[in-house]
Amino acid sequence: MKKNIILIISILLIISNPIFSQNMGWQKQSSGTSAKLNSVTSYSQTYTNDVWIVGDQGTILRNYQAFPFNCTQNLNKIKFNSAGYGFVVGDSGTIILDKYSGGILANFIRSNTTNNLRDIAFTNDDSTVIIVGDSGTILKSSVYNINFRIISGEKNYNLNSISFTHDGIGWAVGSNGTIIKSTDAGETWTNETSNTTDNLTEVNFFDKDNGWTSGDKGTILNTSDGGNEWRSSFSSLSTEFTGGYFSSNSLNSLIYNSNQFESYQRIYSLVSDSNGTNYFYYKLNNMGYGIKYLSENGLINNYAPPGNEQIFTDLKFNQGDTLFAVRNLPGIFYYPQKGSPPTPWIIFPDNTTKISSLDFDSLQNIWASGNKDSLYCITPSKNITYFESKPNIGKVRINKGYLYALVHNVDSTDVIWRYKIISSDSLGTPELFFSISEITANKAATIFDYAFDDSNLIICSNLSDVIDIIYPDKSFKSLLQNYYPAWNFGNIEEAYLTLGGKLEKGLYMAFNSLENPSSYQAYSRIIKISINPLVDLSGWLVGKNGEIITKAAGDTLWSKQLSGTNLNLNSINFIDDTSGVAVGDSGLILTTTNGGITEVKDRKYYYTQELMDYKLNQNYPNPFNPTTIINYSVPKSGLVTITVYDVLGREIAQLVNEQKNAGTYNIEFNADRLATGIYFYRMQAGSFVETKKLLLLK
Repeated sequence: MKKNIILIISILLIISNPIFSQNMGWQKQSSGTSAKLNSVTSYSQTYTNDVWIVGDQGTILRNYQAFPFNCTQNLNKIKFNSAGYGFVVGDSGTIILDKYSGGILANFIRSNTTNNLRDIAFTNDDSTVIIVGDSGTILKSSVYNINFRIISGEKNYNLNSISFTHDGIGWAVGSNGTIIKSTDAGETWTNETSNTTDNLTEVNFFDKDNGWTSGDKGTILNTSDGGNEWRSSFSSLSTEFTGGYFSSNSLNSLIYNSNQFESYQRIYSLVSDSNGTNYFYYKLNNMGYGIKYLSENGLINNYAPPGNEQIFTDLKFNQGDTLFAVRNLPGIFYYPQKGSPPTPWIIFPDNTTKISSLDFDSLQNIWASGNKDSLYCITPSKNITYFESKPNIGKVRINKGYLYALVHNVDSTDVIWRYKIISSDSLGTPELFFSISEITANKAATIFDYAFDDSNLIICSNLSDVIDIIYPDKSFKSLLQNYYPAWNFGNIEEAYLTLGGKLEKGLYMAFNSLENPSSYQAYSRIIKISINPLVDLSGWLVGKNGEIITKAAGDTLWSKQLSGTNLNLNSINFIDDTSGVAVGDSGLILTTTNGGITEVKDRKYYYTQELMDYKLNQNYPNPFNPTTIINYSVPKSGLVTITVYDVLGREIAQLVNEQKNAGTYNIEFNADRLATGIYFYRMQAGSFVETKKLLLLK
């Protein structure tokens, strides 16, 4: 009896232990079918994400339930574009169109081929669909006027996967290491050298330069120069990879097109709450003004009702996620809650004072700029302190204890001044922080907007009408033209920036361009750009025998996850960075709500994996002042050197130069005697060599 009691208590302890929680890792989901499942994707037209799965024998599942449709062909892929048009492709040239993104599947679409079709991609602002398949088949059609043309066919290779950027640049991969590339939205294709003869089954590109492909025998290749060179990425597995997914946090993507929702609108501001929801001020058909926002599912929703008030020139959230606004009136307004009208928060005693911009410091003081070439500090108790400032002062921004103020000079060479915030109502001596002439060769230029991340000042100017990262190394990068070369950015009229909220990574830009200057026809877009696409990248690959591997953001190694099955997995998709679905043979569906992590076993695996390979981690913190920690691992005894260099390649310091046993180590780097700037640290151990960048900010 005593033994039985002990056994029952032990079982209860195991069940109650959070290490064995059924919410962790990958869990089986009932599918109600034994058919092979080949593709999974998600699309949200409401606040609920729809999960769609297709497979053999005409199987279609919506949210894990059978979706009735009269089809007997094997279905290989399903994808939706941003406007809700879904395509399903399968064997014997099967194409099915879903015009309603979760409503009613339309009839079969004529494909003009009997070859098996494998994958789908959208390009040209999602208005063009391109399909690939066996025997080199490539089909192309307008999404909104379906008529598929055969671009290519009857080749001696099969095409398994295709990926396009919004600007019409795309890649397709297939059998025998085939990689082909198009720069004209799929009309013509050229062969690329992959340096492998293995079957390639998946390709993903995030912009015109950075992409990954995977396939048989554990093959994983990546490129950072648009496919001119493909490099091998170590995975430690020899399985056949059949599907993959990469985190949307690393995508450079079009978020919103004004012609998708309204016939005419203009965006007047872009700002994020702490959860990274993006809000913008809009005008619609001369019916007044109001605030709308992009929800997490990509839909436009009302934040505040339209009214006849003037246009707000600046919007900001405080730490409590209350929205504040200014609009060239002698006061600051706020929205008590979503859906409420704007309410005066403070009215300046001098009715001739007009506030044009505001931001919050860490103490929740409001720093504002006004029409009298002035800066103001308004405490939470509404005490006002006045500071004389520079003529023609514009937007103010707070970053790391400094107040930055944009000044529009009469000679059209805009500058940004910096003030140290000494106390809650005191500023230090102003210093010139940045002049746009530094990157324009003294050409006349206007700064539309500017924003800060941890180490960069991002400028949006009318010089070439692009967004540029110009600090700290003063490099001149035409981000928009780089990611979207086919778009006309020569007529940008206004532009706004935000870096997202606490949970978001990447740069958001909203802009209004004049598509037809003669008729003053405006066009609005919102774009998300990852400033360092490969650094923030995370992803998952699935394959035969239940294999799932993942790569965390900022990591260069792939690690194995526990799937709990030996069945083949064929496709994987994530609704966000933690909630995912994988599908495979015999009706297998796996789901996760934590990115697939299984605490004890996965941690043990990661520790073993870490010591299986040489590894140089990113220093922390970065940026730093003046010390930072560098972590590295070695799998066996040997000589290890870690050296620091400046941007000219001169050796600054040697941190390690000795024999090290297998293990993980930390080394502190003290840069107290060095100047602010970019430096590099390089680790060499045997044949392993890796270099990373660190940033010193004093």
